[in-house]
Amino acid sequence: MASLSLPASGALRIWLPHTTSLGHIASIDAMMTTSTRPVWDPQRECWTVPKNHFLVMVGRLLGRHKHLMLGREYNPHEKCNASCKNAHGPYCTCSCLAQYHGRRRWMEGFTQVDELDTRYRGESWHWLVVTHIDSRLRR
Repeated sequence: MASLSLPASGALRIWLPHTTSLGHIASIDAMMTTSTRPVWDPQRECWTVPKNHFLVMVGRLLGRHKHLMLGREYNPHEKCNASCKNAHGPYCTCSCLAQYHGRRRWMEGFTQVDELDTRYRGESWHWLVVTHIDSRLRR
């Protein structure tokens, strides 16, 4: 399953279904809106691109795959507040797990199918399996 993770700091991480490295690079390049090239992270065995491509990559990956695994790092001790709930961008690390972030405007165009929480290398992660909303079904 194609997967994206949005860490609290650092680049957006991308894992794609099996193909060649050149196939991955070509796929990511075709989805990017800038001339930014993906960089391989050998430690995490994933591709990285700047975080500001997060929503574009979510939309484009859902255009190519039925489901997408979407991970967000969060701080379980950071309380959700008005700045989170009224935010305009997709970036949130508070304990609401992005459930209230920007009144969920960052999820326009896709919907949650499943979710789980994990810990990895001392970090707390919230993972969503999302799918594209068919525009014919929207009201």
